[in-house]
Amino acid sequence: MAIEEQQAELSWEEAVSRFLQENPDYFSRNPRLLAQMEIPHPDTGDAVSLIERQVLALRKDNQALERQLRQLVDNATENDALAGQLHQFTVELMLATSIGEIVSLVTDSLQSRFKLDKVVLKLLDSQAGDAASPEYAISTDDPVIKDIIKKVQSGQSVCGIKFGKDEAKALLGSESVPTGSLALIPARQDGLAGLLVIGSDDEYRFVADMATTYLDRIGALIAVAVRRLT
Repeated sequence: MAIEEQQAELSWEEAVSRFLQENPDYFSRNPRLLAQMEIPHPDTGDAVSLIERQVLALRKDNQALERQLRQLVDNATENDALAGQLHQFTVELMLATSIGEIVSLVTDSLQSRFKLDKVVLKLLDSQAGDAASPEYAISTDDPVIKDIIKKVQSGQSVCGIKFGKDEAKALLGSESVPTGSLALIPARQDGLAGLLVIGSDDEYRFVADMATTYLDRIGALIAVAVRRLT
C-alpha cells in the first residue's frame, strides 16, 4: 500500500472516530447497523457483534472490580486480625511486673502471635534497671549501637534492614549475618528505651517500602511498659 493510501486510510479512521465521538447517539438512530457490525473476539479471534464485544468488555471490567473488592475485604480482615493480636499483646504488657518479664513476654508473644522466626529485644542500660541482664542490656557508649540507633532516629521502624557482622553481634548475639528479612523497631515513647529486631526466613516478609504503622505501635507499647517499671 502506498504511503498516500495509508495516510488517506488513517485520515478516514480519524474522521470516523471523531464523528462517532461527536455523535454518540449515531447507533441509537441506526440500530440495524449496530447489529450488523462484527469485530474479532479478543480471545478466540472469531467475529462477534459489537454488542457482544461490549458485553465481553463489561464482563471483564466487572471481574476486575470483583478482584479489587475481594482484595479490600482480605486486607480489612487481615487488619482486624492484627488489631486483635495487638490488643492482646498490650494487655499482656500491662500485666508484666518486671523488666525481665517484659523481655521474655515480647520475645515469646510476638514470635507466636505474628509467626516470626526471630525476635530480639535490647534495652538501653539506662532503662534496663539495676539488675539488668547482659542478655538484653545494651550501652549507648558502644559505637556500633550508636550507629544502629541512627538508623531509627526518625522514630519510625525500618524494614528490609541489613546487618553486618558487628551489628549482628551487638544486637543478635551472633556474628553470622542474618538471612531472610528483618525489621528494626525503636522502642520509643518520649525518648528511646530500646531496640526490637524481628525477622522472618521469608525474604519478602519485611521489605523496605512496607508500611510500619503496626510496628511503630508495638515499639511505643514496649517503651511505655518499660518506663512504667523503671
